[in-house]
Amino acid sequence: MTITVLSGARVALAAAAVAAPLVWGGAATAQETKIRIGYSTLLNTGLHLYVGEIAPELYAKHNIKLELKDMKANAANCIAAMLAKDVDMCSVSAPSGTFAVVEGAPLKAVAVVQGPVAELYLSKKAVEKSGVSPKDKVEARLKGLKGLDVVTSAPGTLYYNILEDMLRDVGLTIKDVRYRTLVDQTAMREGLANGTFEGVLWSSGLFADLEATNAISSWISVPAGDVPKLSTVPTVTVFATDAWLAANPTGAQRLHAAFVDVIAALKANPDKYRDAIKQKNFPDMNPVVWNGAYKHGVAALWSTGKTTEKAWNDLVALQKANNPGKDFAAAQWDKIVLPTAQAK
Repeated sequence: MTITVLSGARVALAAAAVAAPLVWGGAATAQETKIRIGYSTLLNTGLHLYVGEIAPELYAKHNIKLELKDMKANAANCIAAMLAKDVDMCSVSAPSGTFAVVEGAPLKAVAVVQGPVAELYLSKKAVEKSGVSPKDKVEARLKGLKGLDVVTSAPGTLYYNILEDMLRDVGLTIKDVRYRTLVDQTAMREGLANGTFEGVLWSSGLFADLEATNAISSWISVPAGDVPKLSTVPTVTVFATDAWLAANPTGAQRLHAAFVDVIAALKANPDKYRDAIKQKNFPDMNPVVWNGAYKHGVAALWSTGKTTEKAWNDLVALQKANNPGKDFAAAQWDKIVLPTAQAK
């Protein structure tokens, strides 16, 4: 399968908002549905999609064939491409989709497949500068970030929201750190190693090799339970437009069922898929990095593909706190999450 990179997608939200009435159900069909899914996910937040390349039968059982389009960690480009009908769906962070809805995009959440795999890393010099130990309490470690430079994804994204929320919990704001936007993990790695910047909030396990040499330290880890309230945050979410859902009445239900099967297979026998996914997508990656990232990614997968009203709306409330001038009413659970992805 060829993975195509889309760039420069531009579309006005107002024009994209014209959609046919949304249909939640419909008669089952045996006809295969090809779904073009764009993804801005990182290596261990795209496992539900990568399996479609090496074990397509798990999707074929639900009469679905995936066509993946890599958006190179750019959720905004993915959503723009979806609105322009260059892709059918986007697998992005939940905040990326909800923020687009707030801006007028006609989207619905088809499945919520993974919780956060976020981890904050500090360079060795930054640890010394903070005056705090990686073994100290979480509150002390967060307060130790004051004055340090930290890079992560752009405002409005999940990682940015997590950073701002953690700082707020200890009485700090984003202005208390020297925040910069960066999504290039190669640049992150080099910057941490050579001291270009002091901290990175990114995906768990991606810098395991640097940790092994003590060049950096894991400072705050969501998968490790450092911030318990974040473990239930809906993260990797698959969105579709109202128009696509109306044109494919059973597509969302079948895709959701396929995701549930794929996640069950990954959790039941993760070793079965680990090396094949690496060989297909990341053949040159350090095995230490891949194995660590893969382990964290599988552990964070949500078996049901669903989210509760409280978890979703808590995330929306977090976005609202970070964007007080925006109206997030259209992004509430009952407005945006399809019934097939609602946990009652």
